[in-house]
Amino acid sequence: MKTLACFAFQLAFLAGAFADPVFEIAKVHPTPGENTREMMFTRLKNPIRLYVDRTPAITDKDIAEALLLDEKDPGVRITLTNEGFEKFDQLVKDSIPGRLAVIVEGKVNRILYISKVERIGAFPVYGNWTSDEAKRIVAALRTSAGR
Repeated sequence: MKTLACFAFQLAFLAGAFADPVFEIAKVHPTPGENTREMMFTRLKNPIRLYVDRTPAITDKDIAEALLLDEKDPGVRITLTNEGFEKFDQLVKDSIPGRLAVIVEGKVNRILYISKVERIGAFPVYGNWTSDEAKRIVAALRTSAGR
């Protein structure tokens, strides 16, 4: 029985069942806490230390579609599922005023400053990626979202 359990674990691991999400949106807190993880936002001249929820509110599973934007300025257009949209809407309401971190492949890609509720279902994400990198992220998001 132990051999079967070990084999099942190996299969689940190889299938990516324990892989980190490609895409996350999580609340940013002003100070560290038991349920936060420290991350750095390095896209500015002076990096910013952030304390981000360990459990993201939005992940790959909340994505309905990921599309490549302009190949000359590569980015990814993220469209949320209905459930993802509702989660995002609630996250925004719970975060006013505050910040959200958009995390792509384990790195903070963007900080959203929330001062009012804005109903959106899709938004662009840019990361100074090459066209090939943006295509790979789109493919990974589509695979992760089961599309």
